[in-house]
Amino acid sequence: MIPPSVFIFCDDPSHSPKREPITTFLELPGGGWQEKVHKARIGRAGHVGSGVHLVGNTVPEAGWALDPEISNSDIRSKYELACERTPTCRKRPVRALEGSLFRALDQWRSSGQSEMALNVLAAILEEQARRKR
Repeated sequence: MIPPSVFIFCDDPSHSPKREPITTFLELPGGGWQEKVHKARIGRAGHVGSGVHLVGNTVPEAGWALDPEISNSDIRSKYELACERTPTCRKRPVRALEGSLFRALDQWRSSGQSEMALNVLAAILEEQARRKR
């Protein structure tokens, strides 16, 4: 059985009539989400998928996972979701820390949806940020 997921795509008019796939997140049984890495995103700028680990607020140096001084509570992920198809789209990435992104995915799945346009995700994340202020 395939776990519930959210497929994220770009529906910029320049792609018409097609939608440009961005990524898919699979809902984990115990809560949270895992990105399903599409082949086209492997190795892009040294990353796998659209996420990168942070220790505190910094991308760690090689070997960081073996450092006994780094606590799991210090580790988080930051995502940058972007359509690579056109220069205009590349200039509009959607950036989010894992907590904000996962709350947006939870909200979208709870509405019964399994596909989300990148601009809708951006709007949900902006609304979350506005509520925090």
